[in-house]
Amino acid sequence: MADQTAAADKFVTYCGLYCENCIQRTNVGPDAKKLQESLKRAGYEKFGHLIPDFPIFWRFLSEFSENGGCVGCVSGGGNPYCQIRKCAVEKGVLACVFCDAYPCEESKRMFVGYPMLEKDNQFLKEKGIDEWIFMQKKRRAQGYVYSDFIENQDE
Repeated sequence: MADQTAAADKFVTYCGLYCENCIQRTNVGPDAKKLQESLKRAGYEKFGHLIPDFPIFWRFLSEFSENGGCVGCVSGGGNPYCQIRKCAVEKGVLACVFCDAYPCEESKRMFVGYPMLEKDNQFLKEKGIDEWIFMQKKRRAQGYVYSDFIENQDE
C-alpha cells in the first residue's frame, strides 16, 4: 500500500475527491465574483442595502467569490455533518481508502453520485497521494469538473 502520509495539500478530501475539481471552485466561485463586480459597477455596493435581504445576498456572493464558498474538508470547510470526515478523523486516516473497513456503506454511497470515485480511490491507494494529486491537477488543467461526470439522479 502507498504511503498515506506523503505531502498532501489542502484540496485533498477524506472521501477521495479533490476540491479543485469541484464546480463550486471551477465555476460558481468565479461566476459569483463576476456578478459581484458587475453589481459594484452598477452601484449596488453603495445602494443595495435599500433592497430587503441584500446584505445577506452580498455576503453570500463574497463568500463564493473566495474559494468557491468552501475551504475544503481537510482544512475545516465542507459539510460539517459529513460522516466520512468524522470517521476518517477518528481513525486518523488521510482518506477513507486507507481505512481497513474500506469500502464501507458511506463510501459506497459516494460512488453512486461520483462514479469515478471508486477507481480514483484505488489509484490513490496503489500509487500514493503525490501521484494522485498530480493526476488531479492535470485533470483540472484540462478543464475537468466533477459535475460533468455526476450521474443524473432523476433518471
